[in-house]
Amino acid sequence: MRIVVIGGTELIGSKVVKDLRARGHAVVAASPTSGVNTMTGKGLKEALAGTNARLGTVNFDVVKRDVCRAISGKHPRGTP
Repeated sequence: MRIVVIGGTELIGSKVVKDLRARGHAVVAASPTSGVNTMTGKGLKEALAGTNARLGTVNFDVVKRDVCRAISGKHPRGTP
């Protein structure tokens, strides 16, 4: 399974990435250092292409509403 972990190089995200890879998954650790910036959307479309699952390990309250929709399909607080 191809999985994108938003915040995949941070404290929790890096542990999630390590565990998923140990289970045999193809994991993209999405972060600004890997060329994926959820604040600006840079590299996000490419990172999400062909994924089976998306996992966010960052505080989505600080992420732009349109970026949240791109990642999860909806705004984290349920507002349009």
